[in-house]
Amino acid sequence: MSNNTLFQPAKCFDAPDSTPSDAGVAGTGILLSFMITAGLAILLSISIIVTEFRGNSASIRRKMLDGYSDSQIMQGIGIQSVGLAKMNTLVPYHFFLIWMLSLLSMATHNATLLALKRWHMIIQAVGMFLMAAIAVGAAIRIGTLSQAFGQPSVKLSDEGEKDWSFGQLLSLMLVILPLVSAIEIYRGEMRVEPKHCNVDEGRQRILDKEMQPMS
Repeated sequence: MSNNTLFQPAKCFDAPDSTPSDAGVAGTGILLSFMITAGLAILLSISIIVTEFRGNSASIRRKMLDGYSDSQIMQGIGIQSVGLAKMNTLVPYHFFLIWMLSLLSMATHNATLLALKRWHMIIQAVGMFLMAAIAVGAAIRIGTLSQAFGQPSVKLSDEGEKDWSFGQLLSLMLVILPLVSAIEIYRGEMRVEPKHCNVDEGRQRILDKEMQPMS
C-alpha cells in the first residue's frame, strides 16, 4: 500500500485508543518558531507605528519586520501544505494545532501590512489590537493543548513531539535571519531606502531646471 496519505481513504470508523505523535506538525521547535516570530513581528509593528507617528524613521525595524513576515508566511504555507497532504489521516488534535499556527501566520502578516502601509491611526490601533489578541489567544491554546508544552486532548502513543531534531532546530533558527539583516544594515553593509520619497517633488525640480532659460 502506498505511503502517500493524500490518496488513501479516510478512516472514519473504529477510532484507535491512541494516535502517533507528529513532530512535523506539532514539534517543539516548530511551535516555538511560530510563536516567537509572531510575537516579535507584532512588537516591531507596534514600535514602527508609534515611532513613525512621532515623525521619526524606523528603517532597520521595517526591514526586520519585512523579513519576519516573509518567513512566517512561508512557514504558514508549509504547515498547511503538510496538513493537506495528511488530510485523510490527520486527527483533530493535529488539525487544531495547524489551525492555530495558521492564525499566528495570519496575525503576523496583517500586523505587518498595518505597520508598513499608510493607514489612519485609528485603523492601525484597532487592527493591531485585534491581531495581537488573535496571536495571544492562539499562542495560549497551543501552549495548553500541545504535547510539547501542555496536555494534549487525545492520547498519544509516544512523546515524539517533545524530541529535538534537525528540522525542529532549523525552524527555530529561521528567527535569526532577520536579525542578521539588521546587523548588516547597522554596520553599513546594506542600504535601506528611506520610507518617504517625494517623487512629485523630485520631478518638479527636474522640470524647473529644464524650463530655465539657457544663458
